[in-house]
Amino acid sequence: MKRFPTILLAFALAAAPCWLACGAKPRSADDDAAPSAAASAAPAPACGELIFLASAGHDAPQRIVAMDARGGAMRTLHEPPEDDEHEAGEPEHEGGGHAHGGGDFPALLEPSGEGLMILRSQPAGTGKTHDELLRLALGAEGATPVSLTAGFGPAMIRNPSRDPAGRFLVFESDANSFRDLYRLELSSNGGDAPSVLRLTGDEQGNFEPALSPDGERVAFVSSRDGDAELYTMTADGGAPTRLTTSPGDDSAPRWSADGQTLAFVSARDLDRGMDVFVIPAAGGEAKALLPARDAPVLVRDLSVSPDGTKLAFTELSQGAGAAVVVVSFPEGAVLARSRERGEGAGATPLIDEQPVWSPDGKHLAFTRGSGPDRSDILRMDADGRERVNLTMGPSDNRGVHWLPRWSPTSATSSCARR
Repeated sequence: MKRFPTILLAFALAAAPCWLACGAKPRSADDDAAPSAAASAAPAPACGELIFLASAGHDAPQRIVAMDARGGAMRTLHEPPEDDEHEAGEPEHEGGGHAHGGGDFPALLEPSGEGLMILRSQPAGTGKTHDELLRLALGAEGATPVSLTAGFGPAMIRNPSRDPAGRFLVFESDANSFRDLYRLELSSNGGDAPSVLRLTGDEQGNFEPALSPDGERVAFVSSRDGDAELYTMTADGGAPTRLTTSPGDDSAPRWSADGQTLAFVSARDLDRGMDVFVIPAAGGEAKALLPARDAPVLVRDLSVSPDGTKLAFTELSQGAGAAVVVVSFPEGAVLARSRERGEGAGATPLIDEQPVWSPDGKHLAFTRGSGPDRSDILRMDADGRERVNLTMGPSDNRGVHWLPRWSPTSATSSCARR
């Protein structure tokens, strides 16, 4: 029968709801932390700018804003049309979050920083949404998003993955089935009849496409053979190759920079919970990336650094909230944590999530939550030395800030990338 993978299919545009924190001005996220000896060397400058969602609260209208990566005032890049603000929150996704939320969400940034892809999601009843992908030109004052998928659907669109060369996108949709994968040629520029190729056609469902670094292959999740397993195929929809066989669901594939290894989340070991595993992209044995913890964890939000040597992810522990963890990839040595285990635990544990890398790979940005209608965007060095709360600032910065993306360019910074 048709089924979703039973574990969290982390919708690539969002994670679980943020429960979150604010304050007075950009400063260290560790209130009482003194500089360590390891911090004696000056950290690399944070260049570019961060693009994220901001609102006064989870039920308030949200806008897409930009802020210099070193901190400062927010500037509005895009506000959705009034008739699109049906309900604040992230689009429906399996495993949790708002079931029927709508709005405009920052999806993918072009590597050049010249454009931002936006996913516009509108509730359509019975747990479904009607979605559209749009491109917003950055750096153009008053630019209006242009549809890339006009004429496709109406349908749900999820998990877009962009060819590194900018030729096409692959995404999942329920346009003609439960869930299948589609390829959109970007050269078609949307319009009334965008060039879309259906890549899969299986009753059980296909999810979470991830394009390889050379754009020639797609890793994805499918339930065609029972539970959710990993597969690869050519980007034009060739015959798929099954990579994993386990009684627990596998999800969220991410490629190494050389295209030889895939990291993914698996529930194959109940003692681990939902943990990170790696497998050769050509097939072979899947192995846990890290040693087992003292208790089961839930891992999500896998993000490979630009040079492919590190992997960041969100690690949730029961009763202890969540931290962003950075490990060497594919070796699995822990290099940094956004906070130590037990730090920030309490009646409302801190939730650090949604890590995204700076273009030079020297920093990460992530969302920190500590309560309803309270969230911030933090910046951390890749080695964990410096953690700065960027939105703990003046009154116009307070509220809910989440879903960060990191652009290599900035309208306000003269910082030279290194």
